[in-house]
Amino acid sequence: MKRFVYLVAVFVISLSCQETENELTPQEPTEAVDDTRTKQEENNESITAKDQEAELSKLEMALAKKWLIKAIEDFFREDVINRLESITTASYAEYKIDAMNLAYDHGLSQAEFERKWKGTFDVSKNAYDKGFLIDAQDNGKITVKKCDFLSESKAGGYVFQVVLYDELFKSSYKSDVTVVPYKGSWAIGDVKDYFPR
Repeated sequence: MKRFVYLVAVFVISLSCQETENELTPQEPTEAVDDTRTKQEENNESITAKDQEAELSKLEMALAKKWLIKAIEDFFREDVINRLESITTASYAEYKIDAMNLAYDHGLSQAEFERKWKGTFDVSKNAYDKGFLIDAQDNGKITVKKCDFLSESKAGGYVFQVVLYDELFKSSYKSDVTVVPYKGSWAIGDVKDYFPR
């Protein structure tokens, strides 16, 4: 009988230890909790990726703006050879040279110009009867007085509203300038000017 009581006591104690052990062991989360946690983690990762993409875009835009201001001011410095190709894409430089040469006999005819550039650049008279960024053949010191971000361009670049100021002739020139990634840097891909006609 002592043995029987002893065995029952051991059995009861072992059962009570197992229950206590189960109470202390963390339970596995249910599948519903796992799904919720996974969706929350995915949302957090998605938000983080979107935030990083937005920050990268802001940084790229700031770099493009900085490049544009320096490029324009360097372009108009008196001691620099003003080569359009140095700050524009090759196609925009060719278009602008063709546009400026329309007034001369050695240039394209109006019809040839329109056929060549229609669909790529603005071929209306407003787009080609003036100079590059300023409406003057001669200029003094040109400074960028305003360079405000307007939008992202279709070509993966940025459009800035730029106001240039000629300190010698006391003249301002307003343009919307599209800056695009080009050959590992930036280049002006298009210009819409607001010169008086």
